[in-house]
Amino acid sequence: MLGAGVEFAFTNNISGKVEYNYMDFGKRSVQFDTSAFTLTPFEMSLRQSMHLVKVGLNYHFSEPAVIAKY
Repeated sequence: MLGAGVEFAFTNNISGKVEYNYMDFGKRSVQFDTSAFTLTPFEMSLRQSMHLVKVGLNYHFSEPAVIAKY
């Protein structure tokens, strides 16, 4: 899994976010038994990956108790 995201505060209590994730589940060979139809089973190679984009709106119930001052 690899991802990145950003969050932006509109006010002290409301923020919005956008996040992108790429998930790769690898490659796998699967053998199918088709003896009911043919005499030989066959094998298929499968590769699964997913691109996911999430958008959100957050409400923060309270402000932080301590604010760092530098």
